[in-house]
Amino acid sequence: MKKLLTLGAVLLCGFSLAACGSTPSTKPSANEVDGPLTKVGQYTKSDTDDPKVTLLAIKHYNQTYQLNGATVKIKTAKLLQMDATTKKQRADYETNLGQKLGKRFYVYQVEYVLTNTSDQKIASNGFEVINPQGEQLATNDGAADLGASDNLQPKAKKAGTLIAIAKKSDQGKLAKFKIVSPELIDAAGHLTDEAQTIDLHKPADKTSSKTSATSPSNGQSATQASDSDQQTTASSANRASGDDKVIVAGHSFHHETFAGADILVGDNGEGEAGEWAANNPATQNDTSVRDQLSSIYGNN
Repeated sequence: MKKLLTLGAVLLCGFSLAACGSTPSTKPSANEVDGPLTKVGQYTKSDTDDPKVTLLAIKHYNQTYQLNGATVKIKTAKLLQMDATTKKQRADYETNLGQKLGKRFYVYQVEYVLTNTSDQKIASNGFEVINPQGEQLATNDGAADLGASDNLQPKAKKAGTLIAIAKKSDQGKLAKFKIVSPELIDAAGHLTDEAQTIDLHKPADKTSSKTSATSPSNGQSATQASDSDQQTTASSANRASGDDKVIVAGHSFHHETFAGADILVGDNGEGEAGEWAANNPATQNDTSVRDQLSSIYGNN
């Protein structure tokens, strides 16, 4: 596990063996590297804590997707073959992925950069993976976001690594993997953005400096919104930040059409906004909530 986090740092000895004062006893393979795996067939040797890692497939994305209060840049995806001859070499992977692993297993790895574009600290509960078989792999259940619990300061960014159990047959299917963005929580504990599916096969629109994420309802993806979607969003004064989300008393709702009427429905199962507010002891006598809902529903 340590190796995946440190392969991006070039070892000083890699520049000059003479400078390190040592000469290898045997000539290493041309595919054996100490730094990042960038070409199919390259590998790093095993050590006490980590297995041998071989690159089976690689895909460069460098796509940036807009979330509510953050952006995520997907840099590179890889399929790795892991050869672990000892239990210790696979122990960290079994702990993080929540599965027992054999002497040879395969890992899908995504390198990303999460940037907090808001003016307040946010926390992330971690990315997840949807594999080519359509299975969603969550943290400690087939996947692991190694930077999931970190708080991110305003305007700060952090590079992270997402891994998931894969199959050798996925070698030609990197484009069929999808990732699920994390829920974002602000300093007050309020949800600022729900999980969204990011289809890496559909690149972000390079013509715009801001990629608009669609509503995070089930089955929808964080992609560039079409012109018609943008016009519809712009014409709806009640829709928050162009993503069809409204926050009421710290809870997230989205617009739905019911019997021809535009209503708010809770993203987390709170029900219809007006009924939820009327039955919620915390909001029953809150005039600000009542005024907000009155404004949204046109004083009905």
